[in-house]
Amino acid sequence: MSHGFGHEGFAGGPDGMKGIHEDWWDLQKSMFDPAYDIAARGRAMIDVGERKVATELLTRYMANNAENMLRVGREMLCAGVARAR
Repeated sequence: MSHGFGHEGFAGGPDGMKGIHEDWWDLQKSMFDPAYDIAARGRAMIDVGERKVATELLTRYMANNAENMLRVGREMLCAGVARAR
């Protein structure tokens, strides 16, 4: 996927890579706030001895983020995001 973003960025001219960075940053920002909440909840669970439940919560959160990032990345590449700007 990184290779695809690089290819799209260069093909998109001077603003191509900038567009990819902006779109990807928006995706990352959308995950930051929930991450802090999930981490705090996981820490609280661990503190009261619920390590297995915390592990499941954190693993599910990370798996969902990975799936979302792959989906968005594929959508960006299919849309030719860099050239569309």
